[in-house]
Amino acid sequence: MKTIVAVIYSLFLLLCSCTSDNISGGAKGVIKFGEGDCTLDQSFWYYNNYNGYAYCINKNVSDTLTNAFGENLFSNCDSVWCNNGKYVFALDPGLYYIFVRENPIRGLDNLITVHYQSLTETELFFYRCL
Repeated sequence: MKTIVAVIYSLFLLLCSCTSDNISGGAKGVIKFGEGDCTLDQSFWYYNNYNGYAYCINKNVSDTLTNAFGENLFSNCDSVWCNNGKYVFALDPGLYYIFVRENPIRGLDNLITVHYQSLTETELFFYRCL
């Protein structure tokens, strides 16, 4: 009988220690990526859901970096794997750039604001010129 109670208690503790995938603050959304001839009108650009790593960096940290495209940039970023374009970052309140390795441009199009205990949802588009 003591063994059964111990097993049930252990299972209860194990279940209580699990956390959900929900986050209380951060960013989530979908990243679309395309590549091709940039001399074409943008209405002809085609995008697919991105599969790969997405990166996130605080705007204040990004503004202090000297080498915009070097290893210094990626070593100061958080990263998540995007599957079928979907990403989720758990972030503190502030301004953040979200970008992909193939296009590490940081501009107003991929700058997001995260508020306290709020989840910012965005759809981001990146296009690489060939």
